[in-house]
Amino acid sequence: MSSETTPTENTLKKCPDLWFEDGTIILQTMDDDQQSFRVYPGILSMQSPVFKTLFTLPQSKCESSNTYEGCIIVQLQDTSQTLRHFLRAIFDWSYFPTQSNAHNYRAVLSVLKLSTKYEVTSLRSSAITVLSERFPTHFEITRFNEPGKAIVHPFQAANAALESNAMILLPSALLMCCAYKTETLLNGILLKNGVRYKLCDANLVTVLAARTKLTSVARRVVFRFAFYPLDINGCHFPEACRLGKIKWAESLERADGWIDLFAEIPTEIYRECRKHAVCVRTAAHSALWDALPGVFGLGDNWSVLKKLTTQ
Repeated sequence: MSSETTPTENTLKKCPDLWFEDGTIILQTMDDDQQSFRVYPGILSMQSPVFKTLFTLPQSKCESSNTYEGCIIVQLQDTSQTLRHFLRAIFDWSYFPTQSNAHNYRAVLSVLKLSTKYEVTSLRSSAITVLSERFPTHFEITRFNEPGKAIVHPFQAANAALESNAMILLPSALLMCCAYKTETLLNGILLKNGVRYKLCDANLVTVLAARTKLTSVARRVVFRFAFYPLDINGCHFPEACRLGKIKWAESLERADGWIDLFAEIPTEIYRECRKHAVCVRTAAHSALWDALPGVFGLGDNWSVLKKLTTQ
């Protein structure tokens, strides 16, 4: 909004749940929606050193700013929806509960981004804790069987984690991204609002490079028993098991070369061979998980990512 234009009741687009009549400052976004939020600078200053600095600038610095009912209007580069989620989390404690299943994960991603930008450390930590239940730092096979059914899409989580330096979330999110077809990785996904969403260039390069490594691990380690079958002591049907393993291995590899690291062991394999296969896969998953940060070029281990996240 130009400094030559005096905002009026009709020109201001007020955010109804974040317009406090006794608020003394107005935050206004500069996106197409251009919403305005009338809030309390003191509360924001207590939570955010960035806002504290902004609000304590000499008045002469703000002389060219627009005002409305005596409130200075501060324009921000954030989107309306992202800022709304962030401010709701600050001004309404019940908006950001601790139970993950009560969350709107798009809101949590918004809070993660802006709590990082405005240095609201407690809120940032809470957002990372909530997101880590969906993108864990410890291995949970159920999290990776159907990545497309995650409440927040892995593409969005990976981009938000990188942008916010929440590095501890990246390995899980990137691993889920790897499971998507090459075409989807390159062209992005279509969100419910009709917008096409893509991985940022840095994450896309990381995922494409890691897929080659992970496919090799799947073939040579996780499912070695199927791609390079051996007779197992105690198996009463070695030839049938060998053929079953080979047939299953052939079905694992997709047209784009990807192999699902978390595929279920086939029932065509008999008991002793199946027990062996499960043991091999379990040990391989554990070793892969420990090495996952390195697979994505993020550091030697999870402890490094934890330190980077808290910096």
